[in-house]
Amino acid sequence: MSDAAPETPEIPPARFEILVQLLSSQALLALGLIPDPQGNTEVRLPIARHFIDLLAILETKTKGNLTGHEAQMIERGLHELRMLFLDKSQS
Repeated sequence: MSDAAPETPEIPPARFEILVQLLSSQALLALGLIPDPQGNTEVRLPIARHFIDLLAILETKTKGNLTGHEAQMIERGLHELRMLFLDKSQS
């Protein structure tokens, strides 16, 4: 038996892009567009709406404090998620 500590995955640095990706991926998961860790998909529209709303709050509260790339990323991401939400809610 080894005394070495088990390897842990490298944690990415805390950045705005990572936060947006985290919230976006949770919305995609709730829309049933990506599988959970067990490989299952389930559409949960209220939870998807919650994560989309959180991104919208983030966009509003950070307006004027983002780089052009950051502002464009959150704007495009929100647009795409809203369209996906609309599609799922109408099917």
